[in-house]
Amino acid sequence: MGRLFKATLLVSAALGASPTDWLTVRKQLINTTMYAGGELPYDRMPDWMPEMNVTGVTQLVWNMSGPFFRMNATGYHWPHDPAGTTDPSKRSQVAMIWHDGHGLGNPGHLRNDVPPCTAPEEGCQCTATGCPGGCARCNATNSSDCYCDNRCQWWIVGGKSNNSFHEVAHRQWGMDLFWLFMPLRGPNWQDIILPDGSVYEPRPYGHDWFRQWQDKGDLTMRYFLGPTIYTINYALSLGYKAVWVTGVSGGGWTAMAAAAIDPRIPVSLPCADSLPWIFGAHAHGDYEQDLQRGNPDWFLSIANFTVLYLLGALEPGRVSMQMLHENDECCFHAATRHDAIAGYTRWIWEQLAALPEHGNHTTVVADESHHWFNANELTMVTWVHDQLLAHPATMPRFDRVPCDILWHGPDDVPCDSDTGAVAMPEASLLDF
Repeated sequence: MGRLFKATLLVSAALGASPTDWLTVRKQLINTTMYAGGELPYDRMPDWMPEMNVTGVTQLVWNMSGPFFRMNATGYHWPHDPAGTTDPSKRSQVAMIWHDGHGLGNPGHLRNDVPPCTAPEEGCQCTATGCPGGCARCNATNSSDCYCDNRCQWWIVGGKSNNSFHEVAHRQWGMDLFWLFMPLRGPNWQDIILPDGSVYEPRPYGHDWFRQWQDKGDLTMRYFLGPTIYTINYALSLGYKAVWVTGVSGGGWTAMAAAAIDPRIPVSLPCADSLPWIFGAHAHGDYEQDLQRGNPDWFLSIANFTVLYLLGALEPGRVSMQMLHENDECCFHAATRHDAIAGYTRWIWEQLAALPEHGNHTTVVADESHHWFNANELTMVTWVHDQLLAHPATMPRFDRVPCDILWHGPDDVPCDSDTGAVAMPEASLLDF
């Protein structure tokens, strides 16, 4: 069925697919790789909301247990006004999910009321570097393999990959944030409990660990995308009118893939997230971006990256902007690839234009090399935000994005990276 479905997709795409064709692709994605039946669990809410020692932040925990093991997913609700945790009138109308991907943050973050942690166990060679509150622990089977003990409650409000973005979203846009992480990373690095009650050893960290369970029949993509879907459920139940999604690297991939399957996401802004496999850029990619040739039921066997980008802008009013770095030090660099990147973007435009109604997608390139959210990307997303605020019924002019070097010269559109000079007092009035 998978091979036949893929062949049908390729033929329909070449001829110009109808809205029904693309919706069928989305349903097949969900049914085959996440939830049998092809429907997202729009009623799933947090299973626990543990008490925190940090003012203005709510911890959200979901039981993500599957047929072969037990694990949880943790996220945080962080209103721009601390009173917004309990007072709906203090919340913005639009919330943003910042997906931290593989990251955990960096030393020196601001914290308040973090309880002190005990020193690492005797014989542990770990240090507290990178662990808020000094909560360093050792892997039980390797005294030099460190992890951060999340039994000590903590909250990060800064870091090289997200501090500036948080400042823009919170202080300039007045937008409330939800903060998520990939499985096995950040607060999601945890003991995995097997059906007999034993702990899986050693504690897994890399995502290729999920392959063994996929081979046994588990629908593993739900561990990666489920928490984003559940967070949107919770956000809408709190009264937010819409939820945007963004992130870098693995967080950008999550933003992109979640937008492909969940039409409730009106704006997705993935950064340094992926490139189609034709670029050969995924030789060292994680499990979730693996092509898995010969597996017709895998995510990318049903819809390749280009189709996923399209699905994120399928419905009218939806906006998706993929941001790549010209000389990315990690992966998905745009240098020497401009024509090909513009080519797959134009293909998406052609497919969308063939539909009676559709949203808007583009890919832009920032002249950056560091694999995180840089000043140029902050300018780009601020521009998209401003365009949607000023002209909510009009799609942005994606050929005029500041700081982009894919569709125009670097000096053709002014690139003002001083996002601190932009004030958005009306931002919380955004309406969709």
